[in-house]
Amino acid sequence: MSCSWGEAAVLVDAWLEDPSTHLGATVAGWYWPASTPELAGIALTRAVLFALSKNDDPAPLAFLFPWNKPPRAERVTRADVEQAEARLRRFTAFRD
Repeated sequence: MSCSWGEAAVLVDAWLEDPSTHLGATVAGWYWPASTPELAGIALTRAVLFALSKNDDPAPLAFLFPWNKPPRAERVTRADVEQAEARLRRFTAFRD
């Protein structure tokens, strides 16, 4: 498959303007790509979670949007992994 330089430029321009592509999301400064339906779903989820929460501060739910930096993951120790694996083995329906 081949295309002209003009077609390639049109495609790249479209990708740059579309935040649902990795390129467009990166240029927009987002942490991950999201389409318009995904953003609508995130906004609805955020509204429902805020309505159900006892807290009047929506700040903890701000990370749901792609332009907000996700919360830093906690460090998991080897003991944490072993404890989780033991719990999983204890409650699994699939036995060896």
